[in-house]
Amino acid sequence: MKKTSFLLFLGLILTLASCEKHKTFETTLLGKWKWARTEMLGGNFRYTSDSVDSTYFIDFNSDGYRYLYNNSYQLMDKQKYELVNESIFRLGTDIMNEFRYSIEDDSLKISNTTGFIIWYSFYARAK
Repeated sequence: MKKTSFLLFLGLILTLASCEKHKTFETTLLGKWKWARTEMLGGNFRYTSDSVDSTYFIDFNSDGYRYLYNNSYQLMDKQKYELVNESIFRLGTDIMNEFRYSIEDDSLKISNTTGFIIWYSFYARAK
């Protein structure tokens, strides 16, 4: 009886902990992000807002859409997004549109999960 009670209690704790972790991660991704740079081929190719004389913003909204704005805050694109897990999101429904992401402090790193050339884009949380 004690063993069964303990296992039920442990299962409840693990379930609650995993739900809270996912919710926290999703909440952290929400908001506006300003593009800082993109790197490809191990950093051999690097593009920054200075080198292309422009920038853009992405906004992961709680309505389940990712909005893309140019540097004048004009809407350029709107796509439905879905969190696949706590480190991958998908734009639309195509598995080829899955992206890996990580957040550290107020920096967001996004990279492709498919394709021949691997790239990384870095963003700063917009104020």
